[in-house]
Amino acid sequence: MVIGETSDTIPCTVTTRPCHGSTQQQETQPVETVSQAMLGTTETGKPHQHIQWSEEMNMFIMHQYYIITKLETIKTGYRRELHERFMRQYPKIEISEQRIADQRRAIVTKGLLSKPWLEEIRAQVAETFKATNVNTEEETTQPIDKNEQKEES
Repeated sequence: MVIGETSDTIPCTVTTRPCHGSTQQQETQPVETVSQAMLGTTETGKPHQHIQWSEEMNMFIMHQYYIITKLETIKTGYRRELHERFMRQYPKIEISEQRIADQRRAIVTKGLLSKPWLEEIRAQVAETFKATNVNTEEETTQPIDKNEQKEES
């Protein structure tokens, strides 16, 4: 197929990127049109998106991760729930479960959020759990009014 033959072409500029660690300058080559197929697609046929991860998004991921895993006491089976929560918070971003899990790992291993930030997020979640447990314990330890029991019968 010759570039520009199909109706699904878009004007763009192709940029070649140097290998990781290379000191070469990026070279830009103007191209009149490039077909959508040349840009690459996901397994579902959608064009790839490059996501610029904000600190807010990273904090959201970690906050939700700590909640879902109960402060990392349950480390398996969190991906689906984390993905669903991310999609509710950022509905315009189409992203896979795997990519969000990869981002969570990158946040921790590459220090995309500092250790003090991670500790603060973790402490906030722990405080939420503590407050929830106290409220639950108060409800279960309060004496049951016998009049309420008779009404239920």
